[in-house]
Amino acid sequence: MSPTALSAAALLAGLVAVAAALYALQRLRVRHESRTVVTSLFWREATEETRARSLFERFRHPLAYAMALLCAGLLWLGAGRLDGERADGTRHVFLLDASAGMGRDAGSGTRFDLAVDALEAELADAPRDRTEVLWCGAHVRTLLARGEDRSLLRPRLAGRLPDPAPASVERALRSRAAEADGATRFVVVGDAPLTDDALPGPDGTDRLERLPLEAATPGGRGITALGVSEPASGAWGTVDVMVEVRGPAAQDAELSLTLNGEPLARPTAQDRGGAGRRFLVADVPARGGALEARLAGADDLQADDVASLLLPDRPPIRVAIRGAIAGAGDGWSSPVRAALEADPAVLLVAGDAEADVVVAAGPTDGRPTLAFVSPEEQLESILIGHDPGTDSRTALERAVGELGLDRVDASALAEALGRPLSVGAAPSAPRSVSLWSDLVDPARTSFLESRAFPVLVGRSVRWLADVPELTAYRAAGRLEPRPVSAGVASDPLASIVRSGPLLDPDVTAPRAAALELPEPASEGAGPWRPYTWVLLLALAALCAEWALHQRGRMP
Repeated sequence: MSPTALSAAALLAGLVAVAAALYALQRLRVRHESRTVVTSLFWREATEETRARSLFERFRHPLAYAMALLCAGLLWLGAGRLDGERADGTRHVFLLDASAGMGRDAGSGTRFDLAVDALEAELADAPRDRTEVLWCGAHVRTLLARGEDRSLLRPRLAGRLPDPAPASVERALRSRAAEADGATRFVVVGDAPLTDDALPGPDGTDRLERLPLEAATPGGRGITALGVSEPASGAWGTVDVMVEVRGPAAQDAELSLTLNGEPLARPTAQDRGGAGRRFLVADVPARGGALEARLAGADDLQADDVASLLLPDRPPIRVAIRGAIAGAGDGWSSPVRAALEADPAVLLVAGDAEADVVVAAGPTDGRPTLAFVSPEEQLESILIGHDPGTDSRTALERAVGELGLDRVDASALAEALGRPLSVGAAPSAPRSVSLWSDLVDPARTSFLESRAFPVLVGRSVRWLADVPELTAYRAAGRLEPRPVSAGVASDPLASIVRSGPLLDPDVTAPRAAALELPEPASEGAGPWRPYTWVLLLALAALCAEWALHQRGRMP
């Protein structure tokens, strides 16, 4: 049995204060009364009892004091809200679901409004010093810390709406469960689905419950994914856009796309089966414009009908070619120029001052350079000059894939040159990629005719220009890059789908298989909780005191 509205120390101090106050009141002298003295023998005693300057009198009514203390003590215990179902020391953590799905219309308000009302009702029975409330939207934040008055909840929620983001209830649950040093009662307030991983630890000291809300209507349709990828056509300066719509009515969804307010071409729809549909738009200009996707029609949730993102800016890479390679004559220039002219990302310019990257017979001042040098000038056959802040070993490991070195037939080149080949890395500002001129000497190797040569040139130019890697965007404005596995590399848009939906699947579709949580256990016997019986006992004590007074048993 423990108090839920007051701490144990405050409850005990209050009882002591009530007892002291009643004792003082028992000794206070009452107002003067007129008395008739039938004989002068009692005159002196009557005079002593009615002295005007006396503030206190003797404590003469122990029964009246006991009854008053009993009534006042029971009332004070009732105010402390004693409850045997809230074990002393148990923490109570309320997880308020503030994800996009809670913005759905629920008649007189939204699902979020219903959740807040249910939370307030439950907080009335929770011990203030061991209760906290967490906002679980795009981020997890503390709404009420332990010890704070529950009346602060409404002002802190004033004007706040659910975040256009997935639920973070499970993330908050794991975080608080890891920090808990004792029994904890977790209460989910909202519709956020949880998996089996969210169950409390095997020791059984933690409880996981969900406050009951009105049943939600099965979701409508909404945009659950929006992102970009490398264009399938290979056209530089463009991206392919994918929009995924989910929900029971997704097959009939009408989608419109605008770029900087101007309408784009009608997207191509691909039915995915079930309750999903995917829309594709190819070769959208990547010039940093604002892309917006909008569903026609409206349902009970507006947050998932519109999504937007900022497209990347991918201007052409300006490349200048100059100089001749020692030992290779002019034979290298034409193949390199042909490879660069065939690259849609490259724009050839005349002068170094206008170039982002320079292709030359040696290093250049102040420009990233793809250099062809003689074997006497460097020990390694290929030397990567990386940013000074990067570890050389890490840079070398990344360069194998980023520059396409894994496609070069090193064994055949080493056999043709009659010497082993090696790859090295060293800090350099600006970046550089240096190759032996013998590798591109048509008289000694066939490297210029191989498929690996244009790949090496093209990827080196992109790396030297420090072109940022294109990653999938979410409409919520958060970048979450995901590596593309070998199984989906053939589909340039598959990585976007794998990055996860913008909103919860439960927002736009009926709840999938998820962990069903019990409702909070009944406390006491419904409304007849321990503090209710205490208040009834106090009322009975007051009635008994009145009856004793009426019969003259006590003053």
